[in-house]
Amino acid sequence: MQAPEMVEKSRIFLGRESLQLLSKTVIILKKRGKGVKHMRKILIADASEQWRELLEKAMADAYLVRTSPDGPKTMQSIEEFEPDVLVMDLMLPGTDGLSILKALEGSPTRPRIIITGRYFSDFITNSLERYQVDDVILKPCAVRSITDRVEEVLALQDGE
Repeated sequence: MQAPEMVEKSRIFLGRESLQLLSKTVIILKKRGKGVKHMRKILIADASEQWRELLEKAMADAYLVRTSPDGPKTMQSIEEFEPDVLVMDLMLPGTDGLSILKALEGSPTRPRIIITGRYFSDFITNSLERYQVDDVILKPCAVRSITDRVEEVLALQDGE
C-alpha cells in the first residue's frame, strides 16, 4: 500500500483527500458569503423534535445552528449562544413565546421570526409588533419558506 501524498499547507500536513475536502468547504462558504470565522448563528426553539430536526438539517450547512425544546432552555441558549436569528414558536413548554419576547425587550437579541400554529388575536398581533418581530409564519409551512426568510432577515441585518 502506497502512502498518500502529503501537501504542506500553513505548516499543517494533510493528505490529498483531506486537503481537497477542506478546499471545497472553504469555496462553498465563500460562495455563500460566509467566512469560516463569521458563520451566522441560528437558534430554533420549538416543542416539536421532528420540526427542530427538519429545520436544523435544512440550515446546518450554511449556519451554526442550535435547537431548544422549551422556554427555559431557549432563554439559556439565547444567553450562551447569542444567536443572530431566533426562529421561535409561540407555544413552548415551560415559558411561552410571548413571555420570552417580554423578557428580551431591550436586549440586543430579539426574535426575528415567529412560527406558530396558534390563532392570532389582536393581543398577539400587538405584542409581536411591540417586540419588533420581523416575520410571522403560520404552521403548517414549508421548511424552505423559513430558510428563505432567515436569509432575507440576515441580509437586512447586514444592510444589503
